[in-house]
Amino acid sequence: MDSRSRTVEQRQLPALPLDVLHNILSRLPVKSLMRFRCVSKSLDALVRDPQFVKLHFDRTLEDLDKTDRRRIFVTTNPPQCILCENLDEDGGHEATTTIEYPSAVPAGYFEIVGSCNGLLCFMVLDTYTADCKEDYKFVLWNPSTRACRELAKPPGPLLGHFPDAVPIYGFGYDPVNDDYKIIRAVSPDPGTTSTCLEIYTLKDNAWRQIQASLPCVLTAIYWRMIKPSFPGISLRGAGLHTNGAVHWLEIRNVDTPDESDLILSFNLASEQFEEVIPLPDFNKEDSQLCELQVLRGHLSLIVQNGKTCEIDIWVMGEYGVKGSWTKIVTMPNDPGPEFEEWFMDDWFIPFSR
Repeated sequence: MDSRSRTVEQRQLPALPLDVLHNILSRLPVKSLMRFRCVSKSLDALVRDPQFVKLHFDRTLEDLDKTDRRRIFVTTNPPQCILCENLDEDGGHEATTTIEYPSAVPAGYFEIVGSCNGLLCFMVLDTYTADCKEDYKFVLWNPSTRACRELAKPPGPLLGHFPDAVPIYGFGYDPVNDDYKIIRAVSPDPGTTSTCLEIYTLKDNAWRQIQASLPCVLTAIYWRMIKPSFPGISLRGAGLHTNGAVHWLEIRNVDTPDESDLILSFNLASEQFEEVIPLPDFNKEDSQLCELQVLRGHLSLIVQNGKTCEIDIWVMGEYGVKGSWTKIVTMPNDPGPEFEEWFMDDWFIPFSR
């Protein structure tokens, strides 16, 4: 054996058990892992393995409080991009990082369906026909890896069949079946609980229709603006994901004080609507603005007082338990124009490094 062969042999590292290698690599940032994919086919396969991806994401969440605290928000006005800042314990921040949207999401022609486990789901307007039937496609995007995937197109323009229907959308993770799902639904008759519901599953890369009934009457928000006493509830289009379900805040009829305000949820495993989550006790008559959000995996509610303009942030500590709602902070009555712009236009999303 010549000297060159001996040198190469001496430089070779001993083989590590797979679990040890997983443990080491799962502690690295995404940017480093993307570089390792170019080293060898075996490392590329390991980094792309679904079990390793899940391990890396779970560890990122566990170490969130021990590492940097990252604030992510998505701008919806041009230029469309993600702005992210690293916040330290003293409240300071480092330089803002800008991540442009992928080319599959053209500016001005999309809506954000939701975010889950560091993924963003977009609904992009694909075509607009002469008979005003809108045709959408859905796109999944990982801002960490910049990976983008166009999903199988829905069977048809859902809203085109029901021009006066009330649409709702949602994106989330089904932990029972280990699958990501998108739902889109309309209530063909705004005065009934009948629902036309379609579900997309990432594993099958296909859409299917299911039978499901809303536990309430769905009403378009614009009908409320015209006639506040119109029966039923209103939901915002895109739901929020946590605890294996997608959630919408119900906007009930102002003339039905006997009906309690609730959060409507869609269980992604059972694929059924549920109405089991009550709101905290606050002065609803003085509430000018009420927004549902998710904070560190917990449902949260942002309430603005119409008289004082103060903003309260509530967090539900135990999922589905009304008594676990806690008001964690009250914002001053003059947060300034920057806060108002963020509050109305930006989304907070989780971000796996």
